[in-house]
Amino acid sequence: MISALASNSEGADDIPYTSAQYAGLARVSLALMREYPAISMRRIVGHADIAPGRKSDPGAAFDWDLYRAVLAKIARSVAHRTAGGAQ
Repeated sequence: MISALASNSEGADDIPYTSAQYAGLARVSLALMREYPAISMRRIVGHADIAPGRKSDPGAAFDWDLYRAVLAKIARSVAHRTAGGAQ
């Protein structure tokens, strides 16, 4: 049984993440969610949520709403390609 998985992005708590970082994290997240169906959006949290006071990432500069939107967009795109039979 897996109780936690971690993905780290280069950055700092107060420096905004790039579009490429959000897209990359979303792709990795989607792959993990497909491999481990128990992982859902509500179960994806930051290190700061797991170890408050000891960890601060991803920090205030991380836009959770944007991450979730990018993840949803990539998931829809993959589902559309799969349903359409695209290679």
